[in-house]
Amino acid sequence: MIAVYYCVHIITLLGVGYWLYRQRPDSLFWPGLILKICAGVVLGLLYRFHYQSGDTLLFFQDAIFLSKKCFESPVDYLHFLWNDEGSPWLTGLTYSQYRSLFFVKAISLVAIFTFQQYGLAAAWCSFLSFMGCWLLYRTLCARWPEGRVAAAIGFLFFPSLVFWSSGLIKESLAVAGLMALTAILLRALWGKARPVEVFLFVFSGWIVWGLKYYWLAVWLPVAIAQEVYQASKVQARSGMQVAVDLA
Repeated sequence: MIAVYYCVHIITLLGVGYWLYRQRPDSLFWPGLILKICAGVVLGLLYRFHYQSGDTLLFFQDAIFLSKKCFESPVDYLHFLWNDEGSPWLTGLTYSQYRSLFFVKAISLVAIFTFQQYGLAAAWCSFLSFMGCWLLYRTLCARWPEGRVAAAIGFLFFPSLVFWSSGLIKESLAVAGLMALTAILLRALWGKARPVEVFLFVFSGWIVWGLKYYWLAVWLPVAIAQEVYQASKVQARSGMQVAVDLA
């Protein structure tokens, strides 16, 4: 039965990947995606067989606990996702600190979807992380085609980024959110953002805040500076146009 689960999810993942690839074909899509998923698998194997413990395994243990509670009482499970204060379920979890519990809740949904299989959950987390990186890569390439190689190295193939933002760890979802935030902000500044991206922007910000709020402390000043710079360019361009018209 486990083999069937894996086959179903592998086909689904490849199907979703192919659909996304067809939206805007790029020869780096499949190498980047496969590398990301393989990195997530290697990370899981490293903690399972070398360290024989670690956050990634304990996170999933807690996620399985919550997914079982979902099958026992879906209403209570949904309530716990929204408000865990004072819940007796907290005693059954390894992690009760806010950011770790935020992640455990998120991957408990993945655990339900993947039939509580660690490998499948890690693959989907890697997939989401890759999609955030891919969105930023495509956004930059659309603006600066000559920087395609640099963008690919920086966001798709840089070893430490690939490895430590893959698999079932908080950084996977946090990187996905941060990359999406950056891509959508740039698209908005360039006047190319779509209405649906407003929702994705808010959702991504919520994810990053829940997992790595201090990343936003670094990201926000840079984002504000970029917006001020973009506004100043527009103002300067308008001023030059007025001067030309008056002349």
